[in-house]
Amino acid sequence: ECTCPYTNCSASCKDLLTDNFNCGACGKVCIQGTECIQGLCICTDPSLTNCGVCVNTNTDLNNCGICNNICYLPNASPICIGGSCQIDFCVSPYLNCDGNPANGCEANSQVSLTDCGQCGIQCTAANAVNFCINGQCQFQCNFGFADCNPSASGCETDILNDPLNCGGCGASCGPRNHVASFTCTNGICGIGSCVSGYLDCDLLFTNGCEYFGGSCPLTITI
Repeated sequence: ECTCPYTNCSASCKDLLTDNFNCGACGKVCIQGTECIQGLCICTDPSLTNCGVCVNTNTDLNNCGICNNICYLPNASPICIGGSCQIDFCVSPYLNCDGNPANGCEANSQVSLTDCGQCGIQCTAANAVNFCINGQCQFQCNFGFADCNPSASGCETDILNDPLNCGGCGASCGPRNHVASFTCTNGICGIGSCVSGYLDCDLLFTNGCEYFGGSCPLTITI
């Protein structure tokens, strides 16, 4: 018969509060590097925590902060600092552009429209479908628009309605015979108005305002 604080463990009286081979319960053995204190296997090094083995939860990748908290960060090599999972470095071509280590290196710099090639580079060409290809912004102009000014961003020219680029870059509607102004409709040049005294009687854009007089004659030879 065992008396307090001893417990009968296989016909042998053991102190479950201090026995390294019966710590807290009969047959529970404390692993190497720990000792039984108040019925718990405590690491002898006070900087370590017993997670099946004695580890430093401030730096251990498999027990970061608490036991069994494994550092896994998408597209990144993780590191445990101060018990918190952080990014050591990103796996190319991924980048950590939002500054949040919890989702790892979230931006694929090869294809991301908001982080193309590097963080913060946005592909936003006007009047176009934008792409990020191999870390370079590229675009395809929408119907009716063209990139006539390389220094501008995107497809800035309305080639369906611009008399200076009617139907295509550099396709100017002028000059024409005695034409004061031009129109461009659906990419086709037209005459807006004639120089004073001249008329466009045959309605042909190619020869401009060909007639001089008060009004067009009733019979026009085309």
